[in-house]
Amino acid sequence: NNQRIDGVDFWRGLVLIVIFINHLPGNYFENWTPRNYGFSDSAEAFVFLSGVAVALAYAGRMLKGDLVAVATGLGRRARLLYFWHLGLTFAACLLFATADYLIEHMAFMTEHGRDVLLAAPLDALLGILGLSHQLGYFNILPLYFVLLAIASVLLWLAAHSLVAMLAASGLVYLGTALTGLNLPSWPVAGVWFFNPFAWQFIFAIGIALGFLLRTGKAIPRLGPLLLAALACNLTGAALVSDLFGQAPGLLASMTWLDAYKSKTDLGIVRLIDFLALAYVLHTLRVTGWLRGRAIFAPLARMGRHGLAIFSAGCILTVIGQIAMRSWSTNWVFDLAFIVLGVVLFDQLARLLDESRARALAAKAIAGA
Repeated sequence: NNQRIDGVDFWRGLVLIVIFINHLPGNYFENWTPRNYGFSDSAEAFVFLSGVAVALAYAGRMLKGDLVAVATGLGRRARLLYFWHLGLTFAACLLFATADYLIEHMAFMTEHGRDVLLAAPLDALLGILGLSHQLGYFNILPLYFVLLAIASVLLWLAAHSLVAMLAASGLVYLGTALTGLNLPSWPVAGVWFFNPFAWQFIFAIGIALGFLLRTGKAIPRLGPLLLAALACNLTGAALVSDLFGQAPGLLASMTWLDAYKSKTDLGIVRLIDFLALAYVLHTLRVTGWLRGRAIFAPLARMGRHGLAIFSAGCILTVIGQIAMRSWSTNWVFDLAFIVLGVVLFDQLARLLDESRARALAAKAIAGA
C-alpha cells in the first residue's frame, strides 16, 4: 500500500511482540509488559492501530466517493481474516490434542473452551464456524472480522464528518455500557470475550486518526493536555502495580473500579489510559526518536505483515504453552523461546517483503 506510514507499522510490530509474550502465560517476561503498568494493554493498541491502517488504506477512495471499491476491498479482507481464524483455531486444537495424546495427564483439551470439542464436537464445530465459540487466546480475529464488516459505514461517515463518525460510534459505545449489549456465545452460554459494540469505538478513533494522517492534518501538541495525559498514565501505573509493589492488594480492594476496567466491554478507564498513553507518545515525538534506532526497521517490517506475524505468533505460543506446561522450564527457556520467536518473525517478514517486491517488479514489467 503506497499510503503506509512506517511509524504506524513500527508500533504494530511492537504490539505483535507484546501479544506474543503475553500469550505465553507464566513466562517471566510477561511481568514486564505494559499491561502491568497501566489499565490498557496490547489489545487496545492492536484494535486502534487496525483502525488507523484501515483508514490509510481506504480513506483516499472513500473521499473520492468510491464506496463500492471500499466495501469490496474490506469484504475481501474480512473473508481472508475469517479463514485465517478458522485455520489457526483448528491448528491449535490439533497441536493441543496431539500433546494430550503424547504426554499423559496434561489435559490441554479441557481448557480455554477446547473441552466443548470433546463433549459436543458437532456443536463446537458449528460454533467455531459461526464465530460464536472462540478459544482462549484466539478471540481477537473474530472481533477484527466484525470491525471490518462495519468499517465501510465508519469510513463513509468519516469522509463526510469525523465529528459525526466519532459521535455515532461514541453513542453506540455509551449505549453498550448502559445496556450490557454484546453478541452471545454458543454452545457455551455467555458473550463474546471482546464485545464488538464496545470495541468499535477505539477502532473508530483509529480511523479518525488515519484520516488526519491521510489528509496531512496535524494533531496538536498541547502542554496542558500532555500533563493531564501523563497524570492519567502515572495514576494508572501506580494503581495497577499496587503503588509499585508497596501496597499489595490495593487494586484488588478497589472493587468499585471493576465495572470501569472491563476488558470485555472496553471499560472507560482502559480507554482513557490508552488514549492518554498514545497522546504522550505522540506529543513527546517518541516515534521520531526511535526511527533512527536499530529496532525500528525490523519492527516496522513485521508491522507491514501483521496478519502473517500474528498468525505465526499464535502457533508458536501454542507450542510454547505445551512446552512450559509439560517440562520444568525457567526464565532461561522463556528468554530463548521469545528470542527465537522474534527472530522467526523477522525472517518471515523479510521473506514476505522480498516476495512483495518481486510481485511488484513482475507487475511493472507486465504493464510496460
